[in-house]
Parts: sequence; C-alpha cells; structure tokens
Amino acid sequence: MIGHEDRFLNRIATIANRVPGPFPLANFGKTKKSPVGVVDVATAITEAIFDPAAVGTTYEFVGPKSYTMQQLVDFIGDTTRKPIWSVGLPEEANPLLRFAFSLGGISRLELAPNEEEFFRYSLDDVQTKGAPGLAALGVDATSLETIGINVLRKYRDHIYHDDAIEN
Repeated sequence: MIGHEDRFLNRIATIANRVPGPFPLANFGKTKKSPVGVVDVATAITEAIFDPAAVGTTYEFVGPKSYTMQQLVDFIGDTTRKPIWSVGLPEEANPLLRFAFSLGGISRLELAPNEEEFFRYSLDDVQTKGAPGLAALGVDATSLETIGINVLRKYRDHIYHDDAIEN
C-alpha cells in the first residue's frame, strides 16, 4: 500500500538517499508490483462492512496499474529529483542477498533493507483471475502518479520542492 506514511515508497526513498552504493533489485528489477492507495483500501473496507453481499467474500486489492520494481525505483528517483543508482541481480543471487540483509535485521540496522523487505521486493503482486477487487465495492483506484508526488515531495531538495511532475 502507498500513502503518506507507507513502508514502500517512503522506505525505498529513505534507503536510496542514505545508503551509498546501488539499490539492489531482485530478478533484474522485473518483479511486478501493483501499488494500491491506503485511502482506497480503507474506503473499500468501509464499503465491505456495510455491504451485506460482501459477507464471506475475499477481496484482493491492487492498484490500477502494474509496474516493475525498476520502474518504481526510477519513478521515485524522478519524483524526488534524486536519481537512484540501482543494479539488477539474477534470481540465483536472492538467497545470498536475503542472508546479507538478514544480518542487517539482526543488528537492527535501519538504513539497509532487511530480509523481509528484500523478500517482498522480489515477489510479484498478482491478483487472482476473477477475484473481486476495489471496483466490486465501488471504489475507483487512485494511480501511483497521483499519490506519489504527495508522498515523495518531502525527499526533494528545497529548490525542487514545489516543482510539478511533467507526466
């Protein structure tokens, strides 16, 4: 989920700004993510509570568009006006990287991604075919491009703070 205090866009922007070296992207950065707005999810949950037809139904909430992790890292870099140096790594490197990041978790090193984050960044967000989502509850999904600038503006240098995003 993405929003003002999320642990996705904010976390990647924080890591990219504080840690020297490239941002590691599992599976060569081709992992698919479909970021969904936290407000959209909250609205859908509220709608489900008051919808008798929702009883016993499992919903899968995903955003309106899928992005690769490389596209998301590039979006964060473009939006913050601080390009992120990233390196795509093969799937065979995942166990080694998970082990390395687990050491950061042991030491409570907040700067580097921990093992769980790396694991989440390496899994595709795939909605089950035919599963009801936000639209089934009458909620229009908000795009990353709409939410992203508001979430990431705080990572910009002051001279770029009020610049608009071209697209």
